[in-house]
This record gives sequence, structure tokens and C-alpha cells, in this order.
Amino acid sequence: MSGTLEGRRALITGASRGIGRAIAQAFAAEGVWVALGYAASPSKAEDAVAGIAASGGSGFALHLDVSDERSVAAAMAEASVEVTGEIVEALVKRGDLDEAGARDLDSVGEAIAAAARRGLDLT
Repeated sequence: MSGTLEGRRALITGASRGIGRAIAQAFAAEGVWVALGYAASPSKAEDAVAGIAASGGSGFALHLDVSDERSVAAAMAEASVEVTGEIVEALVKRGDLDEAGARDLDSVGEAIAAAARRGLDLT
């Protein structure tokens, strides 16, 4: 873990598997506390949290429906409470990366880096 983003906080949607999980792992490896949002796979999300913890990162899993604005707002509030009342600074919607054409490993890496810069105001 390089810790370049130590102390930052992010909610990652679709984080129980695939690209969303990879994003959560990458953020955690940089020191970001991550809330792993999932729609239908609580056990996979908990497995992802366990993997992040085993690597020295931290976070937790929570259910949300990205098609429902209230669900996203509630998840942001829950994630903020979970980190001792601090506001979650970034919401990374895994689907946005898919729509951006992130289809191979290089473009996924570029999309993750761009999302981190946008979401955590690193530009």
C-alpha cells in the first residue's frame, strides 16, 4: 500500500465483483477508506471487504440501488456515519467506467485513475 490518498473516503458502486471490486481494491491500496456498494451480492461484497482488510486497507459493504437517487443518498449518509461522521468525498459509479468504454485492462486503469482524480479532486 503506497498510501498516496491516505485518509480520503470513497463509495464505490458495483464493488462486489469485476471492475467495481478492482476499483475498490485500487483505492484501498492507496489509503482510501472505501464503502463497497453492492446491489445483489452481499457475500461477494463481504469477501471483497475481507480481501481489502487482509491487504491492510479498510472499509465496509453496504446495499444500494444506483437507479434510485434516495438509495444513493442514504448510502452516502450511511457511509459517512460509518467513518465517524466524516463526509464521503467521492462516489465512483462503476457503470460510468463501462459507459466510458473501459473494456481492456489499460483503459480500465486509465478510467480508474481519471475517476480518482475527478472524485477526489486531484486534478
